[in-house]
Amino acid sequence: MRKAFLALIAATLLFASSCAQAGGGSGDKKATITGVGWSIQNMKYISGATCGYNFTIYYEGDIGAEDVEYAEIGVPNDSEHVWGFDLADEPGLLDAARSRISESGFVFSACNDVLPIGATKAVLVLKNGSRSEYSFTTGIPGMIGANGYQYVYTADYDPDAYPIPAGSRRAALGRATISSGTYDPTSIYLNFAINDGYAYNGYVWAYDGSDNFLGVSHRFYNTGTYAADPYLNSGGGLKKDGSTNSAVLKASDFYTGSGASMSSTVFGQISRCEVVLLDGAQYATPGDYSGYDHRSVSDTITLIAD
Repeated sequence: MRKAFLALIAATLLFASSCAQAGGGSGDKKATITGVGWSIQNMKYISGATCGYNFTIYYEGDIGAEDVEYAEIGVPNDSEHVWGFDLADEPGLLDAARSRISESGFVFSACNDVLPIGATKAVLVLKNGSRSEYSFTTGIPGMIGANGYQYVYTADYDPDAYPIPAGSRRAALGRATISSGTYDPTSIYLNFAINDGYAYNGYVWAYDGSDNFLGVSHRFYNTGTYAADPYLNSGGGLKKDGSTNSAVLKASDFYTGSGASMSSTVFGQISRCEVVLLDGAQYATPGDYSGYDHRSVSDTITLIAD
């Protein structure tokens, strides 16, 4: 009887082990999507695309990239609009410490200068079969929701190459055009224009001559008070009507990539800049002017000596 009992236990353990292996090693792990962060970016990607999504899936659960069968985001019932997170090749996309999965630069394969918007769904499936879904809505600049539109597009979009009814598409947040960029030992001088009333805030990205990121300027408007920063138009705020904006930036106007104040030594290495614009009026409340859904990035300008 004792031998038979031990044999039964061994067989049970073997069966359980086989089941665990068949489930991909995730056992009884579970992850539940708690939210999705998204933004739409209008910029010139290396691939030639100009319109891309940035997505972050937030979840609850003790999982690693090795536990995930797949994670994807897409417009429901339309396989063309599904984007997957490649955790097999890039396990670092999953940040277990912060319980999130993030990736940027998702473009629409049918046309790289537009993106579908509206009702959207995130799906997270583990190797043991556990599944979680989360529905949300992506939208147009300056508003919460799609307001009846189905796509956003950039200035590079060719309606003849990929026809979309005019009533179904809305322009993405416009890119700034930098007309000049100069420097002297203490300052950087940028002149740029934007003709888009939905531009609500912005900042400047700075690079060295090898395109290494050095830092970012303060936002044009303070995210706590919405007071205009003095470096832009002498504190007059952003001009959105196509007229010229003038920015005079010093080392004290920049942060490094780590969030520290920029030293004069690092400031002296800046040789290239980009102007980044944000929407955000749809989230503005007293004391918090930081939220946005749309971002645009200008062409890069190489600074010349003043």
